Amino acid sequence: MYQYFNGLVIREGTNGIPAESVEALFEDAGWARNTPTWQKEKYSLIFKNSTWAFTVWDHNQMIGMVRVLSDQIMEANIMDLVVLSEYRGKRYS
Repeated sequence: MYQYFNGLVIREGTNGIPAESVEALFEDAGWARNTPTWQKEKYSLIFKNSTWAFTVWDHNQMIGMVRVLSDQIMEANIMDLVVLSEYRGKRYS
């Protein structure tokens, strides 16, 4: 499912999220650096067991994401919530 908001695309889903885009967000946030090549796959595998994920795109660049784990009845935990630093604090009205 896609939604459009002031020129940005919000995508719901856990499939097809490019590992390189997730790695770039994590590096920008200071959560990762110099990931060895053999470990880069983890940036796409983290979505396999996630209940929900939303990514935000500005054209072809992923600028934000949130990943949620839940029992889908009573409990949900936000595992990752990250926004590219140059987009933090911007107002979209």
